Amino acid sequence: MLANIEALVEGALQKLKELQNDFINVRSVQEMQIEELQRSNETLAKRCTGPAERCTNQDTKVLLLERRDETYTSELNRLERFSRRDNLRIVGYKAKEGENCVEIAKKAFQKAGVPDAKIERAHRDGGITPGRDRHILVKLSNNQDKISLLKNSRPRLAGEQFFLVNDLTPVDLKEKQKHSTEGATLYPSTGRGLVCGSGKDCVGRGMIDATILHPLTCFNW
Repeated sequence: MLANIEALVEGALQKLKELQNDFINVRSVQEMQIEELQRSNETLAKRCTGPAERCTNQDTKVLLLERRDETYTSELNRLERFSRRDNLRIVGYKAKEGENCVEIAKKAFQKAGVPDAKIERAHRDGGITPGRDRHILVKLSNNQDKISLLKNSRPRLAGEQFFLVNDLTPVDLKEKQKHSTEGATLYPSTGRGLVCGSGKDCVGRGMIDATILHPLTCFNW
């Protein structure tokens, strides 16, 4: 039974990867078409002194292609977000030679108050930056463990040198950084961000869906 489930999960992930590759290829073609049309539009604008309709049509085509590119980008981000739905990151944990990232994750989750969280795998991730330890990327077996860990980690790990965060896609991470900057400007006394509806000091503005943890949820940030 477990083998069948694992096979189905692997198949689904493989399908997601294929869809991601398809979207990337389509997006690349669309970007090339946009650039070509923009160059063509610039040439027409220089020559166009009377028939303004041609220029208008060209602008419309560029606008439509840009909107289509935005749609592809959004869909690709949604698929990538789904593939990361059971992942989280341990940030700030001191790296040691010969370390076991799975054991590190178990200890971190114990301190976070979810000792029974089921870990599939864990490893260091990201580029090497002098003076900064790489994140530990952890894939959990179920989304509920991830939600519990992110909920509990902030108060329980307040005195630790490390903390837990969601494994955001590049698009969601950029959105988070944007709102973090805006919040720090609006609420400089806290340095934390916007005040959400619950009155907590955070920049979260999303909600927990029944099937996937929203990347902009308060306790995620």
